[in-house]
Amino acid sequence: MTSEADEKRAARSLYVEVEEAEWGWRARSESGTEYHLVLDPKSGQLQCSCPDFVYRSDMAPDFECKHIRALIYFLGRRYLEILHHLGLGYDRRGRTDN
Repeated sequence: MTSEADEKRAARSLYVEVEEAEWGWRARSESGTEYHLVLDPKSGQLQCSCPDFVYRSDMAPDFECKHIRALIYFLGRRYLEILHHLGLGYDRRGRTDN
């Protein structure tokens, strides 16, 4: 079940800028504050250095802050770009672009 706070957080994630970094990713919020995002090698979970994630992830291990949601969107777009570049895209009828 999605709460109102989850919906607001998801909407705000659209205004977060994400870029690749040597050690993972960097997210810049609307205020200009930068946070670091990494993929934990043991758990396979994304982690963020923002206070919201640090505080809430202890209580809810599947919690996603707006920076993690923005990263998921970023990675999804990159994945689709790679598929398109490789000619592996599909149209609505399930056919490839080729």
